[in-house]
Amino acid sequence: HCSVCACNGIIVIIMRWLGVGWIAAVVLCTGAQSQQCDVPVVHYKTLGCTAVGTVAATGCPERYECPSLTAHDNEKCYFNGKTYAITETIPNELVAPFCTAMCHCRDANPHAKFRCAHIECPELFQRFDHDNCYRKYEKGSCCATGKVCGEQRAKLATCELEHKIYHEGQQMHLKDQPCRSCICKPGFNANATATDPNCYETACGFELFQEKQLYGGGIPVYKKDHCCPWEWRLPLETDKVAKGSNPTGSKQQCKYGKLTLNVGDSLDLGQSATNSDGSKLSCTCAIPPLVHCVLN
Repeated sequence: HCSVCACNGIIVIIMRWLGVGWIAAVVLCTGAQSQQCDVPVVHYKTLGCTAVGTVAATGCPERYECPSLTAHDNEKCYFNGKTYAITETIPNELVAPFCTAMCHCRDANPHAKFRCAHIECPELFQRFDHDNCYRKYEKGSCCATGKVCGEQRAKLATCELEHKIYHEGQQMHLKDQPCRSCICKPGFNANATATDPNCYETACGFELFQEKQLYGGGIPVYKKDHCCPWEWRLPLETDKVAKGSNPTGSKQQCKYGKLTLNVGDSLDLGQSATNSDGSKLSCTCAIPPLVHCVLN
């Protein structure tokens, strides 16, 4: 039997029974258990921002450096941390998950923007026997790569994930990880979705479709069970700063329109905080430079 205290950078005592008596050992624990950051940062990762520092109390970065925002060139386009000149095209495999192709940077006012061809998947225009068939997909694809029907289904591999059975080629979405999906393949390991080669991070396409809001001073709005920002909110004249607590002591700040928020401050949105469907919007400066909002 072995009893070990929680590791938190302190001295702990380990007691072990050796059959003839208890042996005590005093050790210095240096590997403190890291906190898991619970602030959404998908927008920063999509923009190719660089995390700076770590707040021990939260496990979150102190801030991010985002050149596409702070040093934005209106005659350039930006996608996944890379810069594209006018007429340059994003490789199709990078934009395929958004059902687009041939995305090229073009001149526009006030910001250069991408123009893409939209892909219409054939399966959207065909009747489908959902009781007898299922569609197959490949990682990074928008449209189905085929279908399997009838007795053929029994010849293919199956996967079990979160008590649900999938057939080979089907898409699998993790309940508690909205930013990660998998494709059922032979050898899939449900206990190692973080490293399984058939699993992948969800890509966000707001740089392709929401450049006006993104580069016009907007902030991301997240919705429960959705990985990518649900929308981008532009500043309103009625927005105000609501002072909050700052237990981390950070001196970092967020900018939003004409407002400056310290870490821990939130936005007083007034009547705009409540939507017509009754949902509530709350916006906080947690990890600069951007305020982020959550729709509940």
